[in-house]
Amino acid sequence: MESDILINHFLRSFPTFHDRYLEHLDFNQEFLGHVFFGDEVSTYVEGLLRENDDIEQIEKFFDFFEWMATQRIFISYKCYLLQYCIILVGIRIFLKKHKVI
Repeated sequence: MESDILINHFLRSFPTFHDRYLEHLDFNQEFLGHVFFGDEVSTYVEGLLRENDDIEQIEKFFDFFEWMATQRIFISYKCYLLQYCIILVGIRIFLKKHKVI
């Protein structure tokens, strides 16, 4: 199932989210990618971008979002995450332009 591949890859890349993932499963009784990424991940990434104190972690998130966007199997998740990814790519371009990353 595509959601298993997505979350497993994400948790391997970001093991600190494991407890949040378990809480999400407990609360929703299933993995809802648009909810998990929209609530948990986007809030965390937004905080990183605001603080701008962990450039390596910010780049790691961008790499994950780019990986996800290029995978054919995540078509259903692309609808939910397309706008989010477009915003993040714009932020990445801005940060590079200003030599932050």
